[in-house]
Amino acid sequence: MAASWHVDPQTVLGWIAVMVLMTAQGLAMGLLLLNAPAAIVICLAGTALWSFVAQLCRAGETPAAWLDLNTTTGPLMGGAWTWEAAARLATSVLAWIVVPGGLGVLRVVRRDVS
Repeated sequence: MAASWHVDPQTVLGWIAVMVLMTAQGLAMGLLLLNAPAAIVICLAGTALWSFVAQLCRAGETPAAWLDLNTTTGPLMGGAWTWEAAARLATSVLAWIVVPGGLGVLRVVRRDVS
């Protein structure tokens, strides 16, 4: 069986978009907390937490499907893009990047100069 080196450009762009979103999540948490180690722990532990919430009970599956950034970026990498997937991604980006990033910028701007 011969190896195939063909890579779909849409898949590559999806992977790049996911890496940019994950980096933006780390930046937003870092701005919000003003503590790099805590931001790293929250970003890494978020995956385990949402998996636990989804497995815990049936009621946890719906919030995890909409708020887990790792789950909502799946269609970007797999090429299964739908309007519902876009809405889920927009919701998780709003919750984990836009809101913490905005609050973090406000926190940095209002910080006393030492």
